[in-house]
Amino acid sequence: MLFGAYRSRGRVKGKVQSMFARSKRTTTIMLVASLLTCCLLLGMTARYLHLNSERAAKNQARALHTVQMITTVRSTLLAITDAETGQRGFLLTDDPAYLRPYVQSTAALPGLLTRLGDLTVADPNQRQQAVALQAAVAKKTSELQQSLDIFRASGLAAAQSFVKTNAGHDYMAEIRDLSTAIIGNENTVFSDHVKQAARDQSREEAITLAIVGGAVAILMAAALILFFATRRSDRAQNVLQATINGVTRGLVAFENGGLVAWNDRFFDLLRLPRDLAKKGTSMSRFEAVDTAGLLSDLGEQFGRAQETRQSFVVERKRSDGAIFRLYFSPPDQGVAVLGVIDATVTHQSELFLQNAQKMDALGHLTGGIAHDFNNLLTVVLMNLEAMSVSPVVMEKFGRRMELMTAASKKGAMLVRQLLAYARKQPLEPEVIDLRDVMPGLIELIKRTIGEDIDVSLTVDDDIWPTIVDPAKFESAALNLAINARDAMPEGGSLVLELTNATLDKAYADRHPEVTAGDYVLVVVSDTGTGMPPEVIVRAFDPFFTTKGEGRGTGLGLSMVYGFVKQTGGHIKIYSEPGQGTTIKLYFPRCREEVFAPPPSSATSTPRGSETVLIVEDDEKVRATTVSALQDLGYQTLQASDGPSALELLRERKTIDLLLTDIVLSGSVNGHKLAEAARKLRPDLKILFTSGYTEKAINRHTEIGPVVGLLNKPYRMEELATTLRDVLERDIEIAAK
Repeated sequence: MLFGAYRSRGRVKGKVQSMFARSKRTTTIMLVASLLTCCLLLGMTARYLHLNSERAAKNQARALHTVQMITTVRSTLLAITDAETGQRGFLLTDDPAYLRPYVQSTAALPGLLTRLGDLTVADPNQRQQAVALQAAVAKKTSELQQSLDIFRASGLAAAQSFVKTNAGHDYMAEIRDLSTAIIGNENTVFSDHVKQAARDQSREEAITLAIVGGAVAILMAAALILFFATRRSDRAQNVLQATINGVTRGLVAFENGGLVAWNDRFFDLLRLPRDLAKKGTSMSRFEAVDTAGLLSDLGEQFGRAQETRQSFVVERKRSDGAIFRLYFSPPDQGVAVLGVIDATVTHQSELFLQNAQKMDALGHLTGGIAHDFNNLLTVVLMNLEAMSVSPVVMEKFGRRMELMTAASKKGAMLVRQLLAYARKQPLEPEVIDLRDVMPGLIELIKRTIGEDIDVSLTVDDDIWPTIVDPAKFESAALNLAINARDAMPEGGSLVLELTNATLDKAYADRHPEVTAGDYVLVVVSDTGTGMPPEVIVRAFDPFFTTKGEGRGTGLGLSMVYGFVKQTGGHIKIYSEPGQGTTIKLYFPRCREEVFAPPPSSATSTPRGSETVLIVEDDEKVRATTVSALQDLGYQTLQASDGPSALELLRERKTIDLLLTDIVLSGSVNGHKLAEAARKLRPDLKILFTSGYTEKAINRHTEIGPVVGLLNKPYRMEELATTLRDVLERDIEIAAK
């Protein structure tokens, strides 16, 4: 029995040992399986994290490349546009200051094009587009430089003829088309990046959940893996978001009508609340909270564009005057991008260029009008003046002659106002202290606008001197006072202020036509009815008026505008309906000393006996002038063109003065005639007449010191006085 008992205990022990062995084996197997599973999961996790890191890096690189491409292309387009603007401004004004943006932009273009080439090395399609854009820019810059070379070599007319070939317009159109194509491709790439980032994030979450649910034994490891994976994803997303935030354009991306990506600049530009910056926000929600109205009715257009897969551009203006352009890129695989830029400065530059072109066109128009119309008025006025000497004529036709004289003078005034707006009126600028002008001007204004308006003047101490034509300045100020009077039919207050002012670079950047610097500021303020914004925009347009029929020509403010601009100054209107109007006139500071003008004395009509050669291609004007000079006692010779006049100068040595129109038919104009005459007769005195509008007056220093100017239409008194003044000047022949 004992033996049996031992045998039974041995069997139990064997079974227990076998059980422990099996348990150990099972535990070992489970441990090994768990370790293998853990290693497998850890390996899978490590592999996933590595791939995710590579994808994030690639997405970041792609996004950065997209941003760099768009920025480089836009900078290139902006640079070539600025270069063209500078070139046009220089051609229009002959002012070297306008070449500054041209020089800066052409200097920046090689670097931008090189950068574009570097960015497109890896992509043949992008490289092909970049090469095409580089070629187009090269043609455009060559065209711009060629126009400037023609201008310097042959003058404005030749340069304008070259510009009017439309080659430059075609080059710019090609550049814009290529830029739009490249940016469109990059926007498509950007949309792909956004969608890929969304898919990557969804895949991350799925894999993380699978890892967490795979094994309880490796929960901590899975949690750590999820934590680090999420942190890596967030970091990559933050880097991508920071990159998008660095783009100058505001951007939002929508997928299936809901917001999926954005940058801060979009909300800053449109002044939208930041609580909209979350995924899923719809376009209608943006439109609902847009108090500025910049997105008004955009939701419907946005939806229609998504359906038709067509891009669009809209321009909106905020109440403070800021202008925004919104660009929509059609959806690519459900992702659509809406961009916005602040186009205020660009719009101002475009308006300035348009205004310059309008001014140039008006200058040509008024030139033709002035040349012919002033010739006619000269004949009318001088003959009326000659007829007024006869008592018989005056007794019978005196009243009619007065009406004819008044009408002729009014016609001459209208032409002068048009010339003033076109900035081509003859000026006689002087270095003056406006404090000396203002008291007399105030008295003139008081007599003109009546007693029911209180006129006051405020003058600061130490006013800087400036260079202006005193008579034209008084006329401009009087025009402003008359406009103020008309805006105060029941009386009011008119205040004139004289002070110094400095316009800084920030102000000049907002107003492209302004040069930063010191100015003498004249402020004219009234308490009248004021002007709404739509009237302010057109206030300086010629013939635009809000007055009733027969109450104004619409040229008053136009004349003031042209005079200030021609003087090199700046003019600004501040007005609101019911709050009155303030107009500020800025005249450039002059650092020269102010000289008091010599006293004038009234005398009778001066006469003379010298010999005068009259050169005029208008037969009626020539005959009238010859008769007037003969009545004044002068000996006269006459010619209808430059060659005939030169022939007379060679034959007759007793000619004392050459009286010639600046614009003559044929190849020899007044300037060329004067130059040739001075070579024949260095002591010859010259008097120009002009009914034309080009800047002829300022060029007389090229031909000699003794030159006068008589503006058409002129009267006999003006002819006699100016002629006598030129004849009595001392000649100082400059050594050559």
